[in-house]
Amino acid sequence: MCLLLFSYQPEKNGLLVLVANRDEFYDRPSEQAHIWSRESGDEASAGQILAGRDLKSKGTWFGINSERNRFAAVTNYRQPDWKMENTAIKSRGDLPVEFLTSNLDSMTFLGSVQENRTSYNGFNLLVFDGETLAWYTNRSAEGPKKVDGGMHGLCNGLLDAAWPKVERGKLMLERRLEEDSCIDKHPDESMLDLLLDGTVPADEELPDTGVGVEMERLLAPVFVSIEGVYGTRCSTLLVMDASGPISFVEKTHVPADLAPDTVAFDFRRNGPTGSRAKPGS
Repeated sequence: MCLLLFSYQPEKNGLLVLVANRDEFYDRPSEQAHIWSRESGDEASAGQILAGRDLKSKGTWFGINSERNRFAAVTNYRQPDWKMENTAIKSRGDLPVEFLTSNLDSMTFLGSVQENRTSYNGFNLLVFDGETLAWYTNRSAEGPKKVDGGMHGLCNGLLDAAWPKVERGKLMLERRLEEDSCIDKHPDESMLDLLLDGTVPADEELPDTGVGVEMERLLAPVFVSIEGVYGTRCSTLLVMDASGPISFVEKTHVPADLAPDTVAFDFRRNGPTGSRAKPGS
């Protein structure tokens, strides 16, 4: 997952409205969002986790536990010269799964992750335990932080880093929510359209993360598309709060022939009220 844009309103029962793009290599195998089951070997999480799955490392980039009203998402931290970058340590995709199946509150869990921070390549981890939204990165000397109410963006740097896609995305989401004040009661899947924005900022506005200006340009839009190699694989909408109602929509962009390419789930305290899949949408 490479871009998370979200509105968090503690004064409105912890209302969290979040849209996200997952950017990944096109040839990395993965499964669309689904409820993990015992048939796939997920004994501990059967019937609890709704998430996509990275079939290489078996983790996820974004998911919820519908029974425990928990959410977690991870992004890579872009720092190509970091000495810890290697393939011999733990997968960052394990972190969301561990939180979703844990009984620990957000801050306690992130504290345990901090203790083992050198076991992972650079990451951002955003978690919600039904009461507290919190964030941690292992590329900062500071520890886990509770997220304040308001509009936020998280990409491959620090929370609310002033990258063009983060700033532009937050503004688009804010405007969209101003137009739809009832999003918590009637989630609108058209919100995912704002994640299709392909605007490339001017070179002087680009961050300098060590990958060179040409690559910075390619990675700068909200929707990334590097032909035949890498880009935005799917977009997700999540609406939830402390009381338990959850709406989850995922639209897959690559592979384009996946059917159905949009899945949606609605949960209430007593379980799912229904799910739907929409081919070719």
